[in-house]
Amino acid sequence: TLKCIHPMIDYHMLLAKKVHLIDALKELAVNENSLTFLTPEYQEILENADRYKEEYKRSPSHLERLYGMITDLYID
Repeated sequence: TLKCIHPMIDYHMLLAKKVHLIDALKELAVNENSLTFLTPEYQEILENADRYKEEYKRSPSHLERLYGMITDLYID
């Protein structure tokens, strides 16, 4: 069961991390002329910021539910 849940947790943790970085990256974009100093990963987050925010908004508590499922597995 944990093998099934693990990829979902990884996905939602990465999504949450990306969403938390968006505001800082947008502030950099406003204050800097060129963003070539950003890593390709950060540039990709900035380019897809709206999509990531929308996806995160649709399932804000998904990660907490997955954590709850793991806790329940160990309690039972």
